[in-house]
Amino acid sequence: MLYDLADIMALRFAGHVRNIPIELPQSFHGNIFSEETLLALCRQKVLTENRNHRSYSLTPAGIALLEHLGYTYQLDSRQPAQAKLERRLMSAAVSALFCRAGFNVFLDKLEGLTSELTYLSSAVLRRDPSSAASRVFAGVRFTGIAHAHKRALLVHYIDDGFMYFTSEMRMFHGAVSALSCPFGVVYTGKSYEQITQLLTASKAFSKSKSRAGDALTYRIAAERTMCPLYLVEATETGARHLMLLQQKGYRAKIANYALQEQYLPPPQDAPMLDAMMGGTPFLVCVDMDIQRIRASCRYARANGYTELAAVALPAQIGALARWMEDMFPCELYAIEESALLSIYPELTLQETEREPVLQRGGGCYVPVV
Repeated sequence: MLYDLADIMALRFAGHVRNIPIELPQSFHGNIFSEETLLALCRQKVLTENRNHRSYSLTPAGIALLEHLGYTYQLDSRQPAQAKLERRLMSAAVSALFCRAGFNVFLDKLEGLTSELTYLSSAVLRRDPSSAASRVFAGVRFTGIAHAHKRALLVHYIDDGFMYFTSEMRMFHGAVSALSCPFGVVYTGKSYEQITQLLTASKAFSKSKSRAGDALTYRIAAERTMCPLYLVEATETGARHLMLLQQKGYRAKIANYALQEQYLPPPQDAPMLDAMMGGTPFLVCVDMDIQRIRASCRYARANGYTELAAVALPAQIGALARWMEDMFPCELYAIEESALLSIYPELTLQETEREPVLQRGGGCYVPVV
């Protein structure tokens, strides 16, 4: 069997996250996560579909192959119980999201976050019993920490439960303090619609008495968060969304593209706005920064405006409409991903090369990156 770089990356990913969701190819189209790649590796018996029929994991043969290439992973003695499996599948989806956005997702220690474009899964961090960090982070709900371009991100795959706001923000700030860069929060999930449904449901406003009031729903935590908070779905579109956040001046550039000759600069006292469309405040919501959206609504209300206008990707429009429904009237416009790529060609998601890695007998054609 001749393995290529995408095969080996898929196996490394399986070793890193332990369980690859079977439905992952429906959300991500890269070579690493394609159904073709995963099924071919199953046929070679280096990957296997688990008895739960919800995930793939490495086999002993897959572990041995990676060991031959210098990558050490361990097998589970048995598959995790339902609750733990759910958390693993969520964590794997987030790792895939950052992988498609060009981040190195194979970190296993906090020290790796000193480099930009890196992502550390909290599930991986907790695996090492010898690490002090694994004990400190044992009780947190967040999914991981990313070091994007000039920004540290706390990442949550959200649900209808609670997170421990004060404890987690304190741990996050301590973990990234050496990076000396601004902070941000990412709420992610299967889709933009699902994320906003969770954040706007009646249960999202309920309170918990556990941990002396530290346990908050994700919606209440969002309202207490002072830094930018982005809603990002775990899909190809979400990966491009993460890449856009790292582009300098993207809001002004998209506003100019969307409005053309209708573009007017925003008021000087309104940095949360991106333009004026005639007499209407205009927002670029492709970043889905709900803190900035909330600030824009407050500004519009305080200054006597009756409506906002906003532009977002087609996949975000329904979610944005739900979010704005009880907040402030807003006229929504869509910008196609193809148009976004014409503005920023660098948002094209990169593919792992289909170059051979091993000859029959074990010789390497090319080094594995």
